[in-house]
Amino acid sequence: MNAQRGDSVLFGTWAVWHAVGMLAVVVFGPWLALDADTTDLARVYASPSWAHPFGCDDTGRDVLARAVRGARTTIGASLVGVALAACIGTALGALAGSRRGMVDAIVMRLIEVFVCFPTLLMLLLVGACFGSSPLAVSASFAVVMWPSFARVVRGELLSLREREYVQTARELGVRGMRLFTGHVLPQLRGQVAVVAAFCMASAIVAESTLSFLGIGPGPQSGSWGAILAQGKANLHVGVWHLWVIPGALIVSCVLCCHALAERMRPRS
Repeated sequence: MNAQRGDSVLFGTWAVWHAVGMLAVVVFGPWLALDADTTDLARVYASPSWAHPFGCDDTGRDVLARAVRGARTTIGASLVGVALAACIGTALGALAGSRRGMVDAIVMRLIEVFVCFPTLLMLLLVGACFGSSPLAVSASFAVVMWPSFARVVRGELLSLREREYVQTARELGVRGMRLFTGHVLPQLRGQVAVVAAFCMASAIVAESTLSFLGIGPGPQSGSWGAILAQGKANLHVGVWHLWVIPGALIVSCVLCCHALAERMRPRS
């Protein structure tokens, strides 16, 4: 039991530092990836070395610099999209759970409409409407993922509204937004954070998938999915680092999100 708890704490600590490192790369990426577009025919398909830890691609560009730039696209677009989805979903879920009646019915029907479509198909549809810029990709994630937040917030709110401390606050004259922000919302932070972590993992995979298929922000953005597609195109020449490295980055970020979700999960 103690060993299992120690492993869980260690994994959670790794996830926190991994998340901090990735956020630092997103923020400072433009200054860390200045040579992402520098080509050198002498180092085409160069394997990882001290000079180029992630190797070079088919035009001699440094893969490490491209991966740093790609983190800003992959993680940045996913983070913005999940944040927008959290705001929209929390607001609609709170509205449905507190108002009930017709408002609740309308929100639930909207959730059912959005949930019935496959995620990738919905992303393709929204991407066709908004374009393939990073901002458009973020908007696509917000449109696709807000039902996840709305369902959790609505369900928790229906339970919390019957709790004794909420009833007491209501009897003391606390109403409306003050009741929600002061007494209910603090109890929902853990659930919303867990949903956000899982949605972040899904968004990273979705953005990489779109870029891999050539319908994401574009190859110039350096998205990890675009690097992975480049590795697939050059697989016949044995350039293993062009698909192993971006794949490992995507997997590590997804594992990080799941570990953070477990760490933030409310304990009974």
